[in-house]
Amino acid sequence: MSARSSLTTFLGSRGFVAVALVAHFLFLFALYRTQGIITDLEAEKYIGAAADLLNGDTHDLLHRYPGYGMYVLFLVPFTLLGDVRLAIIAQVLLGLWAAWALRSLVLRLTGSKAWAQLGGALLLLSYVVHSWTLTLFSEPLISALGIVLIERATRPGDRFPWSAVLLMPVVLFARPIGILFVAPVAA
Repeated sequence: MSARSSLTTFLGSRGFVAVALVAHFLFLFALYRTQGIITDLEAEKYIGAAADLLNGDTHDLLHRYPGYGMYVLFLVPFTLLGDVRLAIIAQVLLGLWAAWALRSLVLRLTGSKAWAQLGGALLLLSYVVHSWTLTLFSEPLISALGIVLIERATRPGDRFPWSAVLLMPVVLFARPIGILFVAPVAA
């Protein structure tokens, strides 16, 4: 067996998935140790808007941050629970869903399980993407759901991809840049 064949076999194996997941969680732990969970700066406006919404005040949601409304709504249940930092767990899970969606998309495009799993693993180990995972900023939501939306919208044989249709307004109002994910899907 050649070295290339062995590498391809490993990349396509469950063992590689396990290694990638362990590396991902170690990576997130290292990020946590260096930056902690960021709840200040931009996060303060989303946290405040979520708390205001729970008190019946929709001004921030509808007038100040409508382009970020889905992220404010995303934070509401965690605000209700009394610890908005619990949203980080949901953001990590969204990141895993996005990696799975990217894996599915690459598998569909290349037919290679090895390339598909490598694509998912690279997403899980991307500093640029996951430096936001431990923040209460809107980037984790838009990046994860944008990838999921593209994967869902491009599934073959799905004449009317309901999951993509349902995701479109969520992505659109998660962050203003969501239009760059939604417009091509809607066209």
